[in-house]
Amino acid sequence: MTALLHRYDIEPETFWDAVTTLLDDFFATDYTSHRKLDETAMYLDIVEQELMDFDRSLPRPSGGPAHLTPSQLVSAHKLSLRYADLYSALDAKWSSQAVRRSTLRALQGIHEAYLGSLTETRRGDVLFEVSRHFVNRDLDSYVNAHRVDHQTRIARRGADNRRLDLTVVAGPIWVHDVYRHLLGSSLRGERLRKRYVGGNGADPYRESTERHFLGEPVEKPTDDDVDTALKLWTPEEERSPYCRFAAAVHAATLL
Repeated sequence: MTALLHRYDIEPETFWDAVTTLLDDFFATDYTSHRKLDETAMYLDIVEQELMDFDRSLPRPSGGPAHLTPSQLVSAHKLSLRYADLYSALDAKWSSQAVRRSTLRALQGIHEAYLGSLTETRRGDVLFEVSRHFVNRDLDSYVNAHRVDHQTRIARRGADNRRLDLTVVAGPIWVHDVYRHLLGSSLRGERLRKRYVGGNGADPYRESTERHFLGEPVEKPTDDDVDTALKLWTPEEERSPYCRFAAAVHAATLL
């Protein structure tokens, strides 16, 4: 497939069939490593861009739709059927138990290396809102794998009205500790931040605390309460009583 990318002198049918085969391989693969799945997801983003570029390169008489032969129409239709299932399949692979265990082991390794051993008092399950995208593959993959809310919420924060993409994740309280020490200023997290955080976002390979947000952890309520809280949660409205997810959970449990 790689040999076909960036080539626009090939027949559309050949290109589309190759992408269809690639997607079939992706659907059939059972991922056990979050890093491998993350690598594949990044590659799929490139393929998606290549598809759009290829589509724009097709000749369109009089500015109308591209003229395709019957066999090309069949090829394009088969690809469209695969592509329609791509994101639901990607979500399913991220939420698989194997990938979730992989991300949990990675964060446990980070915790033990920079924050110390886990304690029993920090193993209770919680929910919390957090930035949707991290630079580090392990930190970002945990969010992908343990999202409760699959709708990314866009919020604006700070004097520069910066954009924040937020979601809600579930996990033990020690996972929240990792993000809290990473994005905070505690003495305990100094080594963690030295390893992963860059100054003022100048280093694209390190986290910028100004571009992240972490909410307070709340003990995991019932599924119905979580569903209600997600409906109440409005992070995009700073003056809303439910701007913070913790407040939305509290209101949901009262309701």
